[in-house]
Amino acid sequence: LLVCNFLIAVKVRIAIRKEVMETNLENAAKYEQLLIRLREFSAGNTLPMEEPLLTDIFKNVSKILLKEESLLELELPLVICGDIHGNFCQLLRIFNRIGWPPKVRYLFLGDYIDRGYRNLEVIALLFTLKILYPEAVFLLRGNHEASPVNRNYGFKQEVRNRGFSTLFWLTAQITFNCLPLAAVIASKIFCAHGGISPFLKDFDQIRNFQRPLNVPSDGLIADLLWADPSDDTENFALNEIRNTSVMYGKNAVMQFCKDFSIDLIIRAHECVEEGFAYFADGKLITIFSCPNYNGNNNGAALTIDEECKIEITAFCSISSPSNVEDEEYLNAEDEKKH
Repeated sequence: LLVCNFLIAVKVRIAIRKEVMETNLENAAKYEQLLIRLREFSAGNTLPMEEPLLTDIFKNVSKILLKEESLLELELPLVICGDIHGNFCQLLRIFNRIGWPPKVRYLFLGDYIDRGYRNLEVIALLFTLKILYPEAVFLLRGNHEASPVNRNYGFKQEVRNRGFSTLFWLTAQITFNCLPLAAVIASKIFCAHGGISPFLKDFDQIRNFQRPLNVPSDGLIADLLWADPSDDTENFALNEIRNTSVMYGKNAVMQFCKDFSIDLIIRAHECVEEGFAYFADGKLITIFSCPNYNGNNNGAALTIDEECKIEITAFCSISSPSNVEDEEYLNAEDEKKH
């Protein structure tokens, strides 16, 4: 077993080194070494995370993010993931099961942090992958990538607990302010963390947002990050559950798809029991990628091939995880559903 693990580690390092060399990235060696350390993580270990290196990652990934539009326009194939919430073992589980960038291209819908125990590892891995393979990893903003939220739900406390400075937390907020807000895939699939908005009349509204930006308390940007589908309304209504943004019903989804020539909406933001849920006669899919977030919910990731065929990989929950780093997360079997 030890020999097998050693050979796997050597293969991983060789593959990463070859891919990194092809990026021609200045000072790529430090990112390569961090990526190796993150990929070789095993449950129960503690990864030393250095503030200067992570600060450097934040600054470099911000430059890359700002070169992208606020509305990403992407082509297939893609794997789409929902909320991760600091569950680093689950993020590794997704990559190990489905494939690692750059061989597999990913779109993440936000909420990388808060409520989990390894927020720093999650953003270190995703941002490092974005720096090394910018055309294979795409990152949208979730409602937790905003300082009023992540100062209260775990991220800021983890920064303190691991000996990082307040300046580091503030630097992270600047990077979060650079994240794109939504994506359109193959001109037919609309993706955002929360969903649609009554204020959205033209995609140019999203394209024209200048980043970095703070998330306002209401309006289009807030809705893209905070809104929820609901059977309790046909069109749009105030979101009294979250006390911000809106809820949108089946009619609103159908009208949006008609007005924007969209076939499907994919969003995250809500924990759903199976890791995925359909709404509005299948015109909308909620995808949530963090198992055991609320009891024994599953997680899921959605793969769309070149012909727009969708395959959902459900990541089973762990019946009684001792902690979020339980080895079972990395070894649990997954179920594919169409």
